Amino acid sequence: MAPDCSVVECYGDPSAVRVQRVLFAARGWLSEQDRMVSLGQGLMLLHAQRGEPADVEAWVRCFEQVLAHAPLSEMPGLTRRLRGAGATIGEDLLLCVGGGSDVCAAAAAVARARPLPEGWRLMELSADAPAAAVEAVQELQEGAGLVPVPGWYLRGAEGRALTVILQDAEGRLAGAATVGRADAGPGALVSLCLRRDARRRGLAAVLASAALREARARLKVDSFYAVVGARDEVALHISRRCGFSPHPTEGVVLATLDSGCGDGSGCGDDSGCGDDVEGMIVAEVGAECAEDAG
Repeated sequence: MAPDCSVVECYGDPSAVRVQRVLFAARGWLSEQDRMVSLGQGLMLLHAQRGEPADVEAWVRCFEQVLAHAPLSEMPGLTRRLRGAGATIGEDLLLCVGGGSDVCAAAAAVARARPLPEGWRLMELSADAPAAAVEAVQELQEGAGLVPVPGWYLRGAEGRALTVILQDAEGRLAGAATVGRADAGPGALVSLCLRRDARRRGLAAVLASAALREARARLKVDSFYAVVGARDEVALHISRRCGFSPHPTEGVVLATLDSGCGDGSGCGDDSGCGDDVEGMIVAEVGAECAEDAG
């Protein structure tokens, strides 16, 4: 599937591309909100239980998949409200967290325990990386079953993210890890993937820990979080090796609305989205959003 060749460099199925473009257009407006965070490929509602059900429904409809974060004590009420708004809820997720010093200590331990194979190397995907390099990372993510991260975010998201890639001895792309942060919040392990023949060799923890350590230094991050499947033993093992542990008091669910604009056609009047969230975004960010969110 060919990527969008605009500056956004979106990649994936039409629905994923549309959401990425809307998030890109609204990035400035989202950064000013106190309960919403975009990490380049999805929307996270922080303490979503504080929002009105109709507002939450509108956000889910417009962004199609939303991670809703709240205290564990509030999660049952939040999931009832989201279901009442017509959302399908994925509850089999864990919010894992790690302090900056713990992550750095874990990164040092991983580096000692698992040196890279001879000839392999880690390097950052630069802001001026060629389009082919960005597309290769997106194809790797898609092949691993992940939503591809848009090019503008892989390139650094204007100083709010970084992507570390792993190359094998022949110089071929073997893995990629992206870490980003909100303007004044914790960092997040946004995406981590390896080429199939590079898996089960301990390289995922090497790659992730290197990206997290660089993000702590470069992005001035004091703590990190990651969302992993509660029954995904591989992901849980990697997160533990990188200095993460399940959050003791906070949780997260994935909310999806089947009535969203899943055909990639954009939100029109019939979807209910144009008069709700996208209307608010257009009012705030102006013509750029109207053009990019198309």
